Amino acid sequence: MHEYYRAKMALLIIQSLTEYEQATTVVPIDEEHPLWLALGAFCQILPGKILPQEGRQYWNAMISSANRHKEDAMQCAGKLADWLTNYVRGPRLLISLEECSLILDGDLYVKLDPLGLKILHYLQQHAGRPATLDEIREKAPGCRRDERTLRRSLARLEKQLNERRRRTRNPGERPAARQNIKLINSRPGSGHWLELPYHPVH
Repeated sequence: MHEYYRAKMALLIIQSLTEYEQATTVVPIDEEHPLWLALGAFCQILPGKILPQEGRQYWNAMISSANRHKEDAMQCAGKLADWLTNYVRGPRLLISLEECSLILDGDLYVKLDPLGLKILHYLQQHAGRPATLDEIREKAPGCRRDERTLRRSLARLEKQLNERRRRTRNPGERPAARQNIKLINSRPGSGHWLELPYHPVH
């Protein structure tokens, strides 16, 4: 769970840094600036509660440049975002049952089907082998439902992931240009299993 929240906080900071980098006007960064507050909160969950040296260098350079040179500040924001992306790189899939959300390949998906997410979480915990719906119903917490309900929740989860992915596509990108997200595979008589897309989802 700690890993999920660390990745989520980093993702939100990266989004803010990207917006700062692309802004037409660069404003000074002080202790009341949202980026300052967000990075401070992020540091509270790091070892020693401080950014590693390379990250601090980019951050300090960004603060200094924001008061003087717009282009330098924007460049530092991009470098800090790249560094932070690599720093928190970990498992491709992180799930939060409490928030009904997941992070897949650096993208955050929220307000997902709770039952479908519980099934996905169980399959993630038992990755490497199929699990029948009977097993899921008996052993997965909160999944004691009839087979039809379980199947509907899995279909709803997949639909939610792909609908939200289409809504957040890049400007000018055709809807069909992005691969569909399918995290759970199945075979009659074998059960269901977690199967992440071969290539990272971007």
